[in-house]
Amino acid sequence: MPKTITVHHRQSIWDIAIQEAGTAQAALEIAELNDLRLGDALTAGQEILIPDVFVNRDDAVKEYYYRKQIKPATAYLRPAAYGIGIDELGVDFTIGG
Repeated sequence: MPKTITVHHRQSIWDIAIQEAGTAQAALEIAELNDLRLGDALTAGQEILIPDVFVNRDDAVKEYYYRKQIKPATAYLRPAAYGIGIDELGVDFTIGG
């Protein structure tokens, strides 16, 4: 029976895979179990299922993270949209004279 874990701030499926199985390859197993895509953003506090057994795992890496109480959190959070790199000419502002 799969266990449930709570996602921490800035954690991705890849981070969860490293934390729970010791390999990034386990991300696919986690994504499939939760009907997610590998690139889907996770939200802090979200609960996801973790397989009982991973096909791809590295117990030494998993144990290292567990012993050190490390919760990998490498997800990129897009900054608020502002500035000329985000605005669209002719829609958000015009250059006129």
